[in-house]
Amino acid sequence: MQKWEYLQVTTNEDDEGASHPRYVAGEELPEWQKISLSKYFDKLGEEGWELVSEFIRHYPRATYSYMVVNDDFKETKWNNKSYKGIEGYYNFFGELEKVGIHLFAINAYPINMGGRTQYLFSFKTDNEVFVRYFRFKRPKS
Repeated sequence: MQKWEYLQVTTNEDDEGASHPRYVAGEELPEWQKISLSKYFDKLGEEGWELVSEFIRHYPRATYSYMVVNDDFKETKWNNKSYKGIEGYYNFFGELEKVGIHLFAINAYPINMGGRTQYLFSFKTDNEVFVRYFRFKRPKS
């Protein structure tokens, strides 16, 4: 039977809001603000690690928000305006930016409707801090 080893990478945001790997297996990385998250993940992939999950924790928790949209991108309304189709949603996200609400993650999920997809758009405000936990696995030698 295959045995696995697991690794957790915890990220924090820098002053500009970019995520960087900060802790790996509970140990803080030196100069973590200078490490590119994508390059670090590429390095883990080269070492045989496979991403298996992500968990996001946000502070303060009360202002975190999200919306779920089916892939038909039907109309949404906000602030007495109507937004339709994918172009309309991009305009909608631009309007949110103007009031300090930022789109920070998009996740796509298959739904059991003939190959359709559902999207989860996650938003944050300027006063929120996000910590992301990534879990990896690789076969034990």
